[in-house]
Amino acid sequence: MLNVYADRANAFDGEEQAVPAELGEAIGYAMIAGLGPPALFRLAVEEVAGAVGLAAPPSR
Repeated sequence: MLNVYADRANAFDGEEQAVPAELGEAIGYAMIAGLGPPALFRLAVEEVAGAVGLAAPPSR
């Protein structure tokens, strides 16, 4: 579970709400696919980086 708090109502716009939703979908997919923790972490980083417009770090 991930909780995010703000000091005012309606603090998060659509894009800021979409990032955690996409992350949750990626984690759910990885869990169903049986990926281990390193692959799960890499997938989560790639999803968040893509959602905020950053390049994901290269794979090792």
